[in-house]
Amino acid sequence: QHYIDKQLKPVADAILPFIGTDFETLSAPQMGLF
Repeated sequence: QHYIDKQLKPVADAILPFIGTDFETLSAPQMGLF
């Protein structure tokens, strides 16, 4: 379990900011439509 956490956390930390940015970029125009 420790090995999995140690391997996945850096990956998640690297990916989550991109997901958050993409989500906001995609949802912002939609919010303007409604």
